[in-house]
Amino acid sequence: MSDKGWLYAAGAAFAATLYWLFKPSSASAATKCGDWKGDAKALQAGMNVALQAAGRPLITVDGKPGAQTCKAAQWLVENKGVDANGLKILQDFLNSKTCGCGLPRAPCGIAGPTAPQSVREQIIAAGVKKGYPAADVNKAVSRESGWHASALNCQGADKHPVAGGLMGFLDSVAKHLGFDGTIDQFAALTAEQQLPYCLKFIAGMPSSTLHLPGDFGLALFTPAYVNKPNDYVIYDVGTQGWEQNPGLRTPGGGPITAGSVRKTGA
Repeated sequence: MSDKGWLYAAGAAFAATLYWLFKPSSASAATKCGDWKGDAKALQAGMNVALQAAGRPLITVDGKPGAQTCKAAQWLVENKGVDANGLKILQDFLNSKTCGCGLPRAPCGIAGPTAPQSVREQIIAAGVKKGYPAADVNKAVSRESGWHASALNCQGADKHPVAGGLMGFLDSVAKHLGFDGTIDQFAALTAEQQLPYCLKFIAGMPSSTLHLPGDFGLALFTPAYVNKPNDYVIYDVGTQGWEQNPGLRTPGGGPITAGSVRKTGA
């Protein structure tokens, strides 16, 4: 097949799949996706047809579009991997906001200004109110982001966003706090815009009963283990959490413990 051949083949197959987008579906009603009105599961299935023809990585077909669906859609649009009708549908999807496409995204790494003093003071005060020393709060947030709202931790060969923002929230944490978007979009918010989410997270933190140095850093990393002793194993060697956090391991590449996490924030 010629260099352009896969584009035409993928476009035809994609268009054949996309007719399902205009068929009423319960999946559409269940998908919270801004101004996108189509069937997101059918959209993902159609995109996979085009992606497979192009030899590109496939996306999960679950009707819950997020960052990976958006990136794949963007690639298909930029490479004209679908026909004119498919391009219009993908462009409409990319313009929708709650699907994770229309909002600004922070780049991987650390960039932009640090949080203003007023934001720092409110976060530190909230931590102190929960019983954590001000110095611990400051050091823990400094470790997570250097007080950069746009800090974004990306991992894997595809550099997918894992955690971001002032306090290094996971995507799931940001959603739990009420943010309607992906974590790279959260990291694109200003420090002032992230502040309410940070304060809500701190308000839900458990108060420390052991009063060990670095407790706030442990509470920020994984609140469930705040009152565990230092030798308590959070992530054993070889687990996903251990793989993703090499800087938190005990000496010699041992497990990640409550104490090894506290040490980074003390």
